[in-house]
Amino acid sequence: DVGQGLAVVVETSAGAALYDTGPSYRGGGSAAEAVVLPFLASRGIRSLEQLIVSHSDLDHAGGFHAISDALPVAGVWAGEALEGLATARPCRAGHGWDSGGVHFQFLYPFEAGATDNDASCVLQIRAGYYTVLLPGDIERRAEQALLRRDALLPVTAVVAPHHGSATSSSPAFVDALRPSLVVVPVGFGNRWNLPS
Repeated sequence: DVGQGLAVVVETSAGAALYDTGPSYRGGGSAAEAVVLPFLASRGIRSLEQLIVSHSDLDHAGGFHAISDALPVAGVWAGEALEGLATARPCRAGHGWDSGGVHFQFLYPFEAGATDNDASCVLQIRAGYYTVLLPGDIERRAEQALLRRDALLPVTAVVAPHHGSATSSSPAFVDALRPSLVVVPVGFGNRWNLPS
């Protein structure tokens, strides 16, 4: 729980991946230092197979430097350019990897050029009968693009896009996913009154 932001740790029998790093704080420091790194240490995770930074908003990317300075990271993916992320591979639909019997695949973006929230890496994680979707902060335009390409299938769980904002989670998107579980990543009493 990084408050108003996002950080998702995915462990497999072969290693761990981190999707987003939580926010940085105006007064200094980050949720990565306060929450994510201690959590990883408590799980015995001393390196990351993959680090995915969905997009450049500070509530998702604010802890990148803290994570990359503290742990060896084999692969870095990013939805859009970030300072200090020159070696990151761009998230593109169809790219993915396997780890310990778990399949990770990007569903979006389809090509370069998306900006802001719609630059978010949309990552699908499949393990046996279970599927989780991590859509970052995509909004309705990106949701519609995914729907037009028939890229969305029912999932077990989804992180609500854009923290449950009214700009996301269109009825067609929700109908296509039919999730059993929705996680809404918001800070308690946040100033945006999310989820909408």
